[in-house]
Amino acid sequence: MSLFNRLFLLGGKDNKLKQYIYHTTGFVPKNIDIYKQSLSHRSKSSANTKNNERLEYLGDSVLNTIISEYLYQKYPYKEEGFLTELRSRIVQRKRLNELAHDIHLHQFMHYEKHNIRLENTDIMGDALEAFIGALYIDKGFQKTKKFVLNKLVKHQMDIEKMAMEDNNFKGQLLMKSQKENVPLVYKHSATKSNGKQQIFVIELYYNDQLICTTQGFNKKDAEQEAAKLALEKLM
Repeated sequence: MSLFNRLFLLGGKDNKLKQYIYHTTGFVPKNIDIYKQSLSHRSKSSANTKNNERLEYLGDSVLNTIISEYLYQKYPYKEEGFLTELRSRIVQRKRLNELAHDIHLHQFMHYEKHNIRLENTDIMGDALEAFIGALYIDKGFQKTKKFVLNKLVKHQMDIEKMAMEDNNFKGQLLMKSQKENVPLVYKHSATKSNGKQQIFVIELYYNDQLICTTQGFNKKDAEQEAAKLALEKLM
């Protein structure tokens, strides 16, 4: 590392965040403000500050592109359905929440701590996507790709194991219902709020019987969890 970069990391404003970015990504940040924005939840935004939602949008696209290319090259003989399913497992919100925690991103998050508990929200996964968006703006695609693959995917995930797992519980339950020729219904029974985020309540009916009730921050996750519980009860 050059003397200039060393002095940049150790001195001045936001030195802890600069050092975190360097040690986490392997790159010295240039535009520290874009990273600060990526870690600012809308609960703390004001007329004078920007939240991370636009960066989250950008980071989501960049992350999906990187993972898509990685899987395309890693599995040259697999069909589109396999690649799409495996990508969805890698970038699912629950996994991104865990990854963000594993790299200690929560230590630099700005959010309304009095009203929000991180473990009950998707704030961390959203922030990780925003952080990836900030890195893309600051360092470009190739360095962002290097961070995602080397620091997140290869270091934090067992892709081969994930490829062998069948986590499509809705698909498994649908096949069971078709085989047994019984109706399967997911009913969106309510939408609640924890103050900052919507929570969807799903009731699962199998053969006209209520099997379980689950909730999640989106309908898809809540339905997957309901299908998982139903399989455990019906098997």
